[in-house]
Amino acid sequence: MMKTWPSNREPYHGDIVQGRLGNCFLIASLQALASCQSQLLKSIVSSSSTCFFYRRGEQIEVPVILEPITEEYQYCRSTVDDVQWPYMIEQAYAKFYGGRFENLIGGNTSEALYDLVGKPVEEFEINDKSDVWERIQQGLTERTVLVTCGAVNTNTVEPTCTANGLFVNHAYSILSTFFDRQSREKYVLIHNPQGINHLLKENTRVREAFFALHSKNHPLWANTTGTQLVSWSELKKSCNRIQICYLNVESRQILFNNWSTITSGGCTNFATFYRNPFILLSPSHLKKTIFILGHTIDQRQERTVTDVKLNYEQIGITIVELKSHSISTHDNYEIVCQSKFWNKREVALPLDILPKQGQKYAIVLSSYYPNVNTTFWLQIFSKQILPNVEICHWTSLFHQPVQTIRGEWHRGNAGGKRTKPVQLKFYENPAYLLTLSNNSSVRLILHQLFDTEIPLAQYHPTGIYVLSTTFDAEIDFIRARSVSRLVQLKADEEYYVIPTCFQANSLGKFELNVLCDVPFVLDSIERKFPIPPPPPKPENKPNSTIKAKRAPPKKGNLSLAAARVSNLADEYTTLDVTDTD
Repeated sequence: MMKTWPSNREPYHGDIVQGRLGNCFLIASLQALASCQSQLLKSIVSSSSTCFFYRRGEQIEVPVILEPITEEYQYCRSTVDDVQWPYMIEQAYAKFYGGRFENLIGGNTSEALYDLVGKPVEEFEINDKSDVWERIQQGLTERTVLVTCGAVNTNTVEPTCTANGLFVNHAYSILSTFFDRQSREKYVLIHNPQGINHLLKENTRVREAFFALHSKNHPLWANTTGTQLVSWSELKKSCNRIQICYLNVESRQILFNNWSTITSGGCTNFATFYRNPFILLSPSHLKKTIFILGHTIDQRQERTVTDVKLNYEQIGITIVELKSHSISTHDNYEIVCQSKFWNKREVALPLDILPKQGQKYAIVLSSYYPNVNTTFWLQIFSKQILPNVEICHWTSLFHQPVQTIRGEWHRGNAGGKRTKPVQLKFYENPAYLLTLSNNSSVRLILHQLFDTEIPLAQYHPTGIYVLSTTFDAEIDFIRARSVSRLVQLKADEEYYVIPTCFQANSLGKFELNVLCDVPFVLDSIERKFPIPPPPPKPENKPNSTIKAKRAPPKKGNLSLAAARVSNLADEYTTLDVTDTD
């Protein structure tokens, strides 16, 4: 009699073996589930022959009608007679992806794990974190994670063998950890979904010690072909990726949005990073929260030709600490943490940050390169109830549409900063007239334009002057990919906005963005800030060092000679000494 599950025990990873179909990512994920979370595996298949998968946070029900298998080894195999769960899940998963088994060829275990259990999966390079083994040990002991690993090489399609026998571009499940007290070395127990021993050399003494400890709880593991113990140091030589699926968090919110030309700024390597969609985070979001950012379009589901490689736009999540305002211009943030930018369907970033008192934080959602036009979804997981958030755009923080000017500093207008005394060179800078319909705050953003991704050292230090008859303030110059300035301006007054480099004759292209809460006019015609008239020359005045004219002597009191000397002195004081040679 056919049955879904073994009747005398729980399912385990040895119940299912991968066939010739290249879906090791799915089989390894199912094997991790079977041995580490068998009840969760059972929840995928209902009693009415229906399987449940997840897509963008929604549980999808897929009816299962087992079809006769024409080639026994083409698809997965159940190693237990009459047990059907391997066939049921693989066929339902194919139906989930368009009804074609060929659509299951090639993939990432992070995608399969999310599809199977709807929980976040963090993927990272094995040498990126120093405590990876300890995290795996704790998670598997507490039964709060599922773990897989693999060696990914995007330059080759066919699996190739590494020095220790493990294969590149092939997935393995990690089922347990072990610390050998004799050698003081860390180990992990891995399983090959094909049911073949790939590892060329296995430490027999350590293997016996491991199974002496674990055989009571897992009596079938020791005799399962493909299940081998490998030292952590050896695994790191052959596998470069680890995937950890976190089971102890709940979905709290799902959001949908899109990147467009004006809201796709690329990663922090680009001056337009501030244009990306973002969420302002409350302090509660910073502790034990996991974010998933994914592409809305699932290429596997859309694929109609088998040999079309899945190739997603690289996407990632960046957490920044904001210095003053809410827009992530380069002069206004510090990076707190960041996910990898993978060319995958989705990426995940766990947060466990101790927030600073009174500090603002934002999660920035971006592709690696700017100017991407596509839709995305964001799912927030946490152990605790979280307040709902909304996705913001830099263009929506002010009431009026953003106005943009593109210009260029060239040899005829790159005047540099204003100096004291003011040199005429400053007045060569490009200037643009700005007028407001009412008093308002105005946000100005300036960034330099380059055709390719370049290092920060090649950016000019820049600043933004705003000058009028009543408004004249000095500015700071910053070497940054983008700089911003907030000014309070009055209505019915003409302001000159002057994007400037610190050094004169600094050449390059730039973009100036202006945001405001009231209707305003930004004239895109390049002008020159008027040179003020020279100050009037001071009038010539008598030399203040010349003594005042003395009163004439009183004749009655002086002798004739003394009176004569006094008269000569009086005549001398009337001479104009400023005209002498």
